[in-house]
Amino acid sequence: MTRTVHDRFAKEWMKEVLADFGDVEIEAEISGTVRTIDILFRPNPQSIEAAESLGLLGRMTEKICGIEAFRNAVPEWEIRNCRGKLFDLEGTQRRQTIQRKQKLSGIQHPFLWILSPTLSKQLQKTFTAQETQQWGKGIYFLTKGDRTAIIAIHQLPKTLDTLWLRLLGAIRSCLKWLKSL
Repeated sequence: MTRTVHDRFAKEWMKEVLADFGDVEIEAEISGTVRTIDILFRPNPQSIEAAESLGLLGRMTEKICGIEAFRNAVPEWEIRNCRGKLFDLEGTQRRQTIQRKQKLSGIQHPFLWILSPTLSKQLQKTFTAQETQQWGKGIYFLTKGDRTAIIAIHQLPKTLDTLWLRLLGAIRSCLKWLKSL
């Protein structure tokens, strides 16, 4: 269920931006108890090269992934909640693979991207979140086994490569301004 205008906008916006590059499912159920992830993206293998035109967003979506977008700074409990959704998603994939009588070794493990306008030093420390040279400033990866990264939108370099994600931060400011009217 969509909680806020920003939440609804982020989901619909990502759906439109990514639609030509793969399968986008909004509010995808990921466990027996109804629990949803903002965006579940499964790339179309024929569109991976074309998705490069989306810059950082295209690189993020080269493989199956979940995307959780936050209007305000993501709190610690929400990071844990999002990681729980990732584990639920993996469990769902495992069950579906077994039902289809396919090999479990063929499962492509999803990656989780958490989009936040900012990320405090304390949360970086709490989750051992680190920037890497490969991905650059503002993208904080949790430990390798977590398959999770938090993107601090305001820290992203102001380049064409990051434009699609930085637009979410700009929309946040616009929505805040509109609410004040």
